[in-house]
Amino acid sequence: MENASKALIMAGEILLGVMIISIGVYLFNTIADYSASTTAQITEAQIAKFNAQFLEYYEKEDCTIHDIVSIANLANQNNLNYGFDGVQNYNEESSYYIQVDIKKENEHLEVYSKDNLIKLIKDNSIIIDNSTAGITLTQTKYYKCTQCKVSPKTKRVCYVEFEPK
Repeated sequence: MENASKALIMAGEILLGVMIISIGVYLFNTIADYSASTTAQITEAQIAKFNAQFLEYYEKEDCTIHDIVSIANLANQNNLNYGFDGVQNYNEESSYYIQVDIKKENEHLEVYSKDNLIKLIKDNSIIIDNSTAGITLTQTKYYKCTQCKVSPKTKRVCYVEFEPK
């Protein structure tokens, strides 16, 4: 009798130990899933915030050269952060490289030096119209963002193209 009661107590202790371990494993998995989903949500929010800086110009009709230079500087900063030193063509499938072009010039504005960007601003910020008799009119030159491609793999903007209006 004595051995049987000790055996039952030992079996109960083992079952209780297995239950505690099972609860621990369940809690660990639950916390790990929560952590993974929270990390994924944070990553998605960061990507959306990053893309919003570029996508706000998509199909916008009244972009100025200053807007384009701002985007080129942002792309340049991104490219340097990811270790891209020189000109590269964007890879829509997998690259973190961002390319910025004006359609007619088809150049990589993201790698322009500050001096070249200043020259670009001076050359493209206004249109001078001398058609009226002796009166010089100045008008701001506008561009339209015609393409803003997002990589399906990285889910980040990889190419932005503007076209003169």
